[in-house]
Amino acid sequence: MRKSLKTISFLFLFILLFFCFSNSTLAGESFFDDSTGLKTTAEKTGHTKQAFFNSAGSLESGIGNIVFALLSLVGIIFLFLLIYGGIFWMTARGNESQVDKAKNIITNSLIGLIIVLLAYAISVFVIKIFV
Repeated sequence: MRKSLKTISFLFLFILLFFCFSNSTLAGESFFDDSTGLKTTAEKTGHTKQAFFNSAGSLESGIGNIVFALLSLVGIIFLFLLIYGGIFWMTARGNESQVDKAKNIITNSLIGLIIVLLAYAISVFVIKIFV
């Protein structure tokens, strides 16, 4: 079980780093200083109105889409852990150590789901303020 948890953690970290350090064009007004001339070039090429991750066109809504996708992925992982704990409990056949392990899995996955739901609610609140 520890090896699979390490594998899932490594995969999640890899996906997070991929999105954080991907080579995307961030051409918006807040990224350019007037003295460099990049703002004028971005306006002439149309990069200031570029859609970011299929959003409405602003960087904030694009980042919001990424945050919502990541929180949805983490929520699905906790949901699968909840189902796994339930199946583990049903197949315990009265073995108290397996039942305790299943209860621990279910409790931790419910706590994780609550944390993800709260993070989602906070994200919605913050994104609505900035957008």
